[in-house]
Amino acid sequence: MKTFVPGLVLLLMASFAPAEERLVTLTWPTKHASAPVRLEEEQEQWMSLIRWGLAAAPESLVMQFTYFGSTTLGLPSEKAKRLQALLTERYRKIASDPLFEEADSALSYCFSRTRPETGRMTVYLPEGAGEKSPVILFLHGYGGSFLFYQHYLVSLFPDHILVFPAYGDSCSHIPREYLQECLAEVSSETGWKLPRPVLMGISAGGYGGFREYARNPRGYLGLVSIAAPPPSGIVSQVQKGSRVRLVAGGEEGFVTDGRFAKAVRQLEERGVEVRSRVLPGEDHFFLLSSEKTTSEVLSAWDAELRKPVR
Repeated sequence: MKTFVPGLVLLLMASFAPAEERLVTLTWPTKHASAPVRLEEEQEQWMSLIRWGLAAAPESLVMQFTYFGSTTLGLPSEKAKRLQALLTERYRKIASDPLFEEADSALSYCFSRTRPETGRMTVYLPEGAGEKSPVILFLHGYGGSFLFYQHYLVSLFPDHILVFPAYGDSCSHIPREYLQECLAEVSSETGWKLPRPVLMGISAGGYGGFREYARNPRGYLGLVSIAAPPPSGIVSQVQKGSRVRLVAGGEEGFVTDGRFAKAVRQLEERGVEVRSRVLPGEDHFFLLSSEKTTSEVLSAWDAELRKPVR
């Protein structure tokens, strides 16, 4: 008895101890993974080289070549250098974060040579996570599901369950079935049904977010679109009473030519609850270059969307 009681006490203490925070990679069989990235024939040799690099090198090293890739895609030299400096600093923070010490990059998966037979996502589970923990489902933009997206949002929302699906080179047209599989897999991993998430997307992931939210508004508390207006033809599909938040850089082409303001007006006219914010002087990468302001905006909107609709 003298040895049994302390053992029982320790067992009970362990049972009620809060689970530590975790960053996990989940995979599952699926028929809805993204088709492989297709380029012009003369560019396929570069894609083979890119795939080799993504499989062989850590993501932080791959991102050291951001400058060359950005200038190739048409970003002015000075802005490409600025972006590279911002990413270098973010990956320096990632390298010193114990939570991300063994984090797996999803980029090799995103640029698979053939259509994957499994789905893939990264999930952040905070300490003491439970069935009432707030959830964010985040859709990545062009280029794949980067670790810096994940690190940024974990830093901003340390008490949330964060779900990061990986889907080809962008989530612009991510299928509803794939997202449903993601949430079901998280429920299977945790052992409880997740509450409705806030749907959040960046760049092309914002386009995908609008498409998903328009066809399934009741599945989410609301939509937050970062650096992306509604894609063509989607505004007319967003239902009355939906809750949409949009933030963009003031130097974005879709802002300077008036498309952003027009989309906000059209959503309001449809009876959508809209909040929008334009960050003066910022371009497409304000998540990195204006981190403090962006964090304040996203935190406020996340809290707002979790309040009951009046």
